[in-house]
Amino acid sequence: MHIIEELEGLIGWVIKQILLVVGLLIAAAAAPAILIVLPQLLLITSPNSDFLGLAITFIWAAPVAVAIWMMALCHAHSIRLWVRRDQSQDWQKDHGGWMRTNMKSTRYMFLGLFGSFVCEMLLLLSFKFVSYSSFSGVARYSLWFALFPFAAFAPVLLLLYKRRNYNEPLRLKADDPQWLAYLETLRVEEAAQAARKSDDDFLKGMGIA
Repeated sequence: MHIIEELEGLIGWVIKQILLVVGLLIAAAAAPAILIVLPQLLLITSPNSDFLGLAITFIWAAPVAVAIWMMALCHAHSIRLWVRRDQSQDWQKDHGGWMRTNMKSTRYMFLGLFGSFVCEMLLLLSFKFVSYSSFSGVARYSLWFALFPFAAFAPVLLLLYKRRNYNEPLRLKADDPQWLAYLETLRVEEAAQAARKSDDDFLKGMGIA
């Protein structure tokens, strides 16, 4: 009987941890919308409230959400590229295996965590130079909460900008037939794209398209 009770307790603890992780992931995914929408709604509905507590909560919670976003996005462009080329099954193997890909995700996670916090501190420091005569009270809070999501998610925005035209560099191995086949696939794709562009330019020149 005692063993059954311990087993039930263990199962309950595991379920709680799973629900906690799922809740954290959902909150992190919704963080950009929460940071943008929630403060402005509160400012409209309760303009005389004290928003210092909400600001402090955002300052400490946002970097965690950014860390999760960075961890998820660091491989997203590469995976999407390989899926588009029908090579998704070999993605992890050809990127160094489970250990290397997860180490990279961990690096990006900590980069997002500390990078977000640094950007938040820079926003706080720079906000001291905003004149109280121009922005005070609700207007000052509204401006701060409007700028805060961009400061907190600056690492994510920088990553997305850097990878906007992502095309993974080819690491050719002369003794690996798979890489030679991969190179040939790239050449065929580039040739097809060049042919389509040439046709489009010709049709535009003829006034057909």
